[in-house]
Amino acid sequence: VIWAIRENRKTLIPSLHLIISLTSVLRKVCGRSTMLNLRFVYATFVIAFGSSFQFGYQTGVINAPIKLMEDFIRNVTLSRNKLPSKEFVSAMSSLIVAGFPIGGVFGALIGSPMSNKMGRKLSLFILNVPMAAGSLLMMCSVLANTFEMIIVGRVLVGLACGAFTAIAPVYLAEIAPVSIRGAAGIVHQLAVVTALLISQIFGLTEVMGTATLWPYLLGLTIIPSVVLLLLLWTCPDSPRYILLNRLNEESAKTGKVDNVFYTHLP
Repeated sequence: VIWAIRENRKTLIPSLHLIISLTSVLRKVCGRSTMLNLRFVYATFVIAFGSSFQFGYQTGVINAPIKLMEDFIRNVTLSRNKLPSKEFVSAMSSLIVAGFPIGGVFGALIGSPMSNKMGRKLSLFILNVPMAAGSLLMMCSVLANTFEMIIVGRVLVGLACGAFTAIAPVYLAEIAPVSIRGAAGIVHQLAVVTALLISQIFGLTEVMGTATLWPYLLGLTIIPSVVLLLLLWTCPDSPRYILLNRLNEESAKTGKVDNVFYTHLP
C-alpha cells in the first residue's frame, strides 16, 4: 500500500497539502478557545462524517474503478444476449459518472429550503436514507448483475450529497460557540478533502480497486450513513432554527441548547 501511495503521489499530494493547511488553521483558531468540549467535538464529528465526508468520498471514488465498470457493463450486456458496442459502453459509463452531479443539482436546490422548513438535524437524517439506499444499490450491483443499479445509486447519493453541501456547513457553524464559529466552518471542507484523499487511496489496485472489490469501494459510504442515522439524535438542533421557527424561543435567545453548546445569536 505504501509503495502504491508513493507511485500515485502526484494525485494524492494536493489533497494532503490542503488537509494539512486546513488542520493548521483549525488548530490555531481552536487553540484560542476555552469553550470547546468533548460533546461539541463528538457532535461535529457525527455531522461532518455523516454528510461532508460522504460528499468528498463520492466525488473522488468514481475515478479509479471506471475501467472495471466498463468491463462489467460489457459482461452484463453479453449476458442479455446483446452485443455491447463501444459507444454503448462509453455512454453507460458516462451516465454512471454523470449521475452524481445530476442528482447533486437537485439536492443543492432542495437542501436550504428543506433545512429551513424541517431543521438541520431532521433534514440530514432524512437525506441519509437515500444516501444509504444508493450506496447499497451500488454495492449489490454485481450480485444483481445489472449496471442500472449503479446509475440509480449514483443519482441517489448525488441528491443527498448536493443537499449536504447546503446544510452541513450551516449546521456546523450554528451549533458552534461564537469564538470558533469560523473554525467550525472549516471542518466541512476538511472532511471533504480528507474523504477525497481516502477515496483515492482505497481506489488503488493494491487496496480496493480490484475486479472483486470495486462495488464495495463505491458503496463504502453506507458506513457513515449508518453512523449518522444511529447517532444524530444525540446531537442538538440549531439554536437559530429554533428561534426562527419559534419552537423554543427562550432557549434560542439565551443561546442554550440542551446544556451542550453555547452560541449567541446576533
